[in-house]
Amino acid sequence: MAVLVECPRCKRRNSSSTAKCRGCGLNLREAKHKNYWIEFYFKGRRIRERVGPNRQLAETVLAKRKVEIKEGKFLDKKKAPPRIKFRDFVEKHYIPWVKANNKSAPQKIRLLKTLCDQFGNFYLGDITTWHIEQFRHERRNLRTGREVRPATINRLTATLRHLFNMAIRWGYLENNPCAGIKALPENNKRLRFLSEEEIDRLLMACKEFDRGYLTDVVTMALHTGMRRGEVLNLEWSDIDFEREIICVRDPKNRQARYVPMNATVKATLLKRRERIFDDSPFVFCNPATGIALKEVKRQFEKAVKKARLRDCTFHTLRHTFCSHLAMRGVPIPTIAELAGHKTLQITMRYAHLSPDHKRKAIRVLEDLTTRGEVIPFQVGETG
Repeated sequence: MAVLVECPRCKRRNSSSTAKCRGCGLNLREAKHKNYWIEFYFKGRRIRERVGPNRQLAETVLAKRKVEIKEGKFLDKKKAPPRIKFRDFVEKHYIPWVKANNKSAPQKIRLLKTLCDQFGNFYLGDITTWHIEQFRHERRNLRTGREVRPATINRLTATLRHLFNMAIRWGYLENNPCAGIKALPENNKRLRFLSEEEIDRLLMACKEFDRGYLTDVVTMALHTGMRRGEVLNLEWSDIDFEREIICVRDPKNRQARYVPMNATVKATLLKRRERIFDDSPFVFCNPATGIALKEVKRQFEKAVKKARLRDCTFHTLRHTFCSHLAMRGVPIPTIAELAGHKTLQITMRYAHLSPDHKRKAIRVLEDLTTRGEVIPFQVGETG
């Protein structure tokens, strides 16, 4: 039996004697807007109750539960979750958690804005599976002239599902209305990557909108396959010029990986080191402040338009990296390792680009039946 304190930043429940949150490191003794919980066991089952911001009251309630259990008077009544509107829950609880724990917080917050527009005035516990299915149907049939792809609807549904799971964990819900809702099939057959001629056009256009970084950022992405966030957050301490290796820290799958530098990447970085902000630890930074660049979207889109490229986003550069490796015969496992793919299944989308990879595999068996004369089987022969 214990009193727990809920971290106001990440919502993790810690022992009341803990000085710093084990989830995010926040100083719990100085933090404001804390909530206290009690934890006890009844018939082998752990029970947690949210008491509120008063620690003394939590200790009193815990002592009362001890007496009730000892005297056989504890009825194990489930307390109804507190009612809160969807928008209030998102703004007061979920977004602070996302900012503290999610590396893709800006993208997730944009999704949450769309969800708030739909569910903002609903009470959290009043949202049903039917409401969510109706929302998905409406998104697929928007008459705005702009296609809402199944992948976008799946991202919205995944965000909603996680939000409800966190609401259950924090005591605001009992069940997840997203349970049982299946993802829409996504059409991933068409894989967009740039041809060599398109790459040349893009790099020429980047020079017009360069602003001291765009051409180098695009070059790095094309030659290393690094994601946009990985390129922009790259620090000089991550680069080993002697061994010609770049350490990509904390990528999407939460495992650091090492990317070799080719001559183009090394020359780009060496040239950049001579003319960037001297005191900044970041490779790509604001030359006036030394702070890491947050975004290159506006300049990149201008360059794409200038180069007359269709259906080209920054992530297309990563597809281009993997695709051209496959077309040059690099094995799929090697591509997966360089790109930092968590599973080979992700990389297999490039397998059809690999020249003769299946033909080469079959040739291994060419001498299976041609090493000698084939002796026909005779009736009556025994082994």
